[in-house]
Amino acid sequence: MENKHLSVDKLTLLHSIRGFAAFFVAICHSKWIFWVGGSAYVEQFPRSGWGIMDYFAFAVDMCFSNGTAMVMVFYVLSGFFISYSFQKNNWSLKEFYFNRFLRIYIPFFASMGVAYGAMILARYIQPDIANNNLTDDFNSYMVGSYKNQNLSSFLRNLLFLRTDGYYFGSNFVVWSLLFELIFYAIAPFVWRSSTVYLTISAMIFLTATFWLDEENFYKFHVIIRFYLKYSFYFALGMFLFDWRNRRKEGDIFPLKYLIPASILFLGLTLVGGVIHDYNFKGYHIPVYNLSLFFGALWGSTMILLFTDYHVKENFIIKGLKYLGKISYSLYLIHFPTFLIIITLLWKFTGERQFYQRYYWLCLPFAVFTSSIFYYLIEDYSLKIISNWKKKVQQKHLSR
Repeated sequence: MENKHLSVDKLTLLHSIRGFAAFFVAICHSKWIFWVGGSAYVEQFPRSGWGIMDYFAFAVDMCFSNGTAMVMVFYVLSGFFISYSFQKNNWSLKEFYFNRFLRIYIPFFASMGVAYGAMILARYIQPDIANNNLTDDFNSYMVGSYKNQNLSSFLRNLLFLRTDGYYFGSNFVVWSLLFELIFYAIAPFVWRSSTVYLTISAMIFLTATFWLDEENFYKFHVIIRFYLKYSFYFALGMFLFDWRNRRKEGDIFPLKYLIPASILFLGLTLVGGVIHDYNFKGYHIPVYNLSLFFGALWGSTMILLFTDYHVKENFIIKGLKYLGKISYSLYLIHFPTFLIIITLLWKFTGERQFYQRYYWLCLPFAVFTSSIFYYLIEDYSLKIISNWKKKVQQKHLSR
């Protein structure tokens, strides 16, 4: 079965979706670290004195409250690309697992060193980062992180597991890689049956979404949590790839429906990240969990849009393509970068919490440090993988 219309250019466009998602996550985390938050801001600057631009700026702030939804976009893309990879390379089980190990762990090992080094440097710049008594989430998280840097934390972090709620190097973004790892474990066994995989995952997902609240969800073992929530998103990506290959030539969604749908799904994702929960006539509506679902639907519509239609190359697309290229490095390195910047600001201003929107100014530094990491580490790992793939292909041809 051929990969219909999936040229190198199309695949690069799909990576730009990943770039957008990674940058969105970085904005959310930057806002969490550098800004006081919506409630504190409104308390300090009551809305009675706001003008149109104040409302607009605050609305933009609130749009970046749902980074987790973009992680679901990662998962959809992962399912799509893993199916593509199996079809293109005809992996054996051993070859697939080894390829994934190289792709994930070489940059990850290096990022652990960067993250731990950033913690040491941050404490040197501003010792209060390790023992302050401020009460916001970020400060509490860092105090706990410094207390949980040990051999046990290091070893558990190799499997993307927390130790008493904290990660080695304090780089909490690695939580999502644990579910990637579980997906890789089952991917060789489900990619040929994407419809069955999606159907079963969807039934479990819907049941868990409407009948299981967030508190009880986290009481389950991590593998159970994968099947209750996250497996569905990987299955959606696999199904999307399979459906594209099986459909009739020219059987595509009309552009007049695809673009409005993508705008609607993105809008629902952003709104859901702000509302979180809603009670309607005594019935609890899991708005936040639904917003993750809408995020995945947005990612799915963008995949269809970018693979089925010609997308004009402009500076935005070029920028997103670059972010797509470095997206894994950006995902791994943006938090250590922000940690150093916040301690420098704290050191030289004497303030820890900021009402000014400094979080936007920190993003170019994250892209810069991630680019360095990419060219020093990730790009090198990709060359290792490329050379290894050539040897595998030669072995396949010699059979």
